[in-house]
Amino acid sequence: MKILIQFLICGCISASAQTQFYFYNDRYYDRDFLFETGVSAGLMNALTDLGGNSGSGRKGMKDVNFSNNQVCAGIYGLVHFRSMVSLRFQYTHGRIRAFDSILQNKNNPSTGRYERNLSFESAIDELSLSFQLYPIHIFSKSEKPPLLSPFLSVGVGIFHFNPRAYLNGDSYALHELHTEGEGFAEYPERKNYALFQSNWLIGCGLRFEVSPKVTLRMEIEYRVLLTDYLDDVSTSYIEPKLFKKYLPAESVLAAYRLNDRRGELDPAHEPAGGDKRGDPNHNDSYFNLEIKLGIVLGREKIK
Repeated sequence: MKILIQFLICGCISASAQTQFYFYNDRYYDRDFLFETGVSAGLMNALTDLGGNSGSGRKGMKDVNFSNNQVCAGIYGLVHFRSMVSLRFQYTHGRIRAFDSILQNKNNPSTGRYERNLSFESAIDELSLSFQLYPIHIFSKSEKPPLLSPFLSVGVGIFHFNPRAYLNGDSYALHELHTEGEGFAEYPERKNYALFQSNWLIGCGLRFEVSPKVTLRMEIEYRVLLTDYLDDVSTSYIEPKLFKKYLPAESVLAAYRLNDRRGELDPAHEPAGGDKRGDPNHNDSYFNLEIKLGIVLGREKIK
């Protein structure tokens, strides 16, 4: 983290100081440090306890259900050193969702996931700082950057989420309902989860030089999270009677209904605590695939 901050400071200082110029092509000069600013748009999805593909759940990206893709967009700014490395600051807004009901028509058994009948959706707002490495530029002997170059990305971020679910046409914030007894004395190991969390970003992409002033990027970024409550599902069902003990009267019925929705598919079902609701052994995650359009600042036209 210290290295990333030092790199950003050096870039800002260098931009205002006299720097070495060299030829980008026969019409433009380049300089050691360049700035780029732009916009991004793409798709966002999540890996949580809910939804997914058939069976008990596959590992990693194999369990992604791409029909849950949602639109995301963002803005970014970066400082670029000799087309070899860059440091980027970005704001991203998107949405994620998952539904157990999506498994209804799967050929393979869903091992109780469809019957669980839970769902969620959430807006995602994220600020991130990431470091990009361009291998071709680093090992190339030519100063002129290639038009198409792959890059690797790693960084840190802070994001806000707020899982919600629909009941009889109304949307409810699940965090406020403590559906798994978070903060209840009867479940001391289940702490209230924060709606602001940190994450780690890992990604890769391609950068295309449209012109000396315009770049186009395609990038996929995966977030490693420190929470399993992105979808408000992690462990087991709690005793329903506890909602009346801890929640305001106007929230009790919604918490009771949204905690255990198996009865909507099986009228004979009787809610009770202790049954498996989620898998606490694996944290949730989300990722996005984006196209970025950027404007390069710092290249000067040869007079």
